[in-house]
Amino acid sequence: MSVRIIENWSDLVALVKAIQPAEDLDGFDLVELQVEEAFEVEGFPNLLAESIGTSIEVFFPDECVKSYEISPGICVSCRVRRANLTKLFVHRESISVLI
Repeated sequence: MSVRIIENWSDLVALVKAIQPAEDLDGFDLVELQVEEAFEVEGFPNLLAESIGTSIEVFFPDECVKSYEISPGICVSCRVRRANLTKLFVHRESISVLI
């Protein structure tokens, strides 16, 4: 039985815990985020509201990790969607490094 995921987005504020190359997806890194806040994006369900206080793994394009100099210990703001039950993806145009 397959579960269909609806179009969804959440704006997160999170601490980067770890980064590793994605083994099953070329051109992406798997970034572990400790979610501090999860905001609704107008017009879309927030499927990550319950992730506050937990760690999640999100696929980031590796060029975004490099260009934004994302590394463990920094805080980021980013828009994330749930693609299926196990995979989350960042919106490449909605990433900010917070100071």
